Amino acid sequence: MILPRLPADSWFKRTYDPEKREMSPEWYVLADICDGISIGNWQRQNTGVENESQVSPRPKPYPRPGAVATEMQQEQQQRRRRDEIMRRRQARAEVLGGG
Repeated sequence: MILPRLPADSWFKRTYDPEKREMSPEWYVLADICDGISIGNWQRQNTGVENESQVSPRPKPYPRPGAVATEMQQEQQQRRRRDEIMRRRQARAEVLGGG
């Protein structure tokens, strides 16, 4: 069969087998840069937000082939992030409030 021998970036593989296509190293670097910029913008957007309900949702990472998290894993990550945000806010309030 010819399909397994085709290069990962061939037109045929990208078109007919999008789930198994591979990203080139350059695309992984660009995806990481995109994620970093999104996270940085998200952090600056939420700076100084006092109310938990006003915090905007964390940006989703740029999709990468084969990197699909289940909904349960995503919910656990979100819960951990919210808990960490609350811990930091409480610690900051204790330091600033004096106790």
